[in-house]
Amino acid sequence: MIDPSKSSTFNYVFCKSNECQKNNGVACISNNCHFSCDSADQVSCPNGDLATDTITLSSINTTLSLPNINFICGNNISSDFPGIGFVGLGHGSLSLISQMDHLIDGKFAYCLVPYSSNQSSKIDFGWKGVVEGDGAVSTPLIQNIGIGSYSVILEGITVGNKSTVTIGEINGAYIDTGTMLTYLPSDAYDLLQQEVIKAINQKPMEEDDTPRLPLCYLYTPEFNPPIITINLRGGNVELGTGNTFIRVTQDVVCFAFAPSSGKEAIIGNWQQMNFLVGYDLKEGIISFKPTDCSKY
Repeated sequence: MIDPSKSSTFNYVFCKSNECQKNNGVACISNNCHFSCDSADQVSCPNGDLATDTITLSSINTTLSLPNINFICGNNISSDFPGIGFVGLGHGSLSLISQMDHLIDGKFAYCLVPYSSNQSSKIDFGWKGVVEGDGAVSTPLIQNIGIGSYSVILEGITVGNKSTVTIGEINGAYIDTGTMLTYLPSDAYDLLQQEVIKAINQKPMEEDDTPRLPLCYLYTPEFNPPIITINLRGGNVELGTGNTFIRVTQDVVCFAFAPSSGKEAIIGNWQQMNFLVGYDLKEGIISFKPTDCSKY
């Protein structure tokens, strides 16, 4: 949690400043520029004072200080984990990517380690964020101007070697590192679940009062889930077993996909683990490359 008194470069942004006026969702509180949002997703939608400070990025060989970076300073960033912070990678005016654009040429990449790993996830900026080579799959990137996020064209999902679930082309499946699961419209999810059940030679667990995901199995060493491939416009991303099922207890595994409450689709962080995911905002593409992120 940030203590502004311990930073000699911290400053609140005043209401009449250009930084305050150019951002949506701001209001004046005691002459400070205060940001709040009316999003239904209050977990990842922050509330707090707009401020500036010097942010330092470090790697093994390089340290880079970025002065006067705008960010939202508040204690209501996450209702589930008070005090947690979010790094904005979207294309809104307050995102770190937008504020670094003159340095990184619209390129960045991250590599998310599995939840069980004791290593840290990595993020690269600029030329180091270019993802290419054997195994890399690229697809057009849709920038959702109104909400500052990114999405892709999702054409289908393949279960095993031959069963492609036709979900109807989704022209805007969000790429979200802050959401764990991949969510599909309920009709598409139902089709996917049916194919997964057919492909697994084991009876699913019955629903009971235990809170868990829609499709779960009793885990045994013989549990053998099918390969799941996400079919994107221009290429297919084959998921590893660790991307498709979650070991929720010692003896229960659950499918890491779920139905959404509306028509939206979200590709969550569980499906992005152990992939190097690169964004090239100038070319308008996102690339996925299978990578052992614990060793990246």
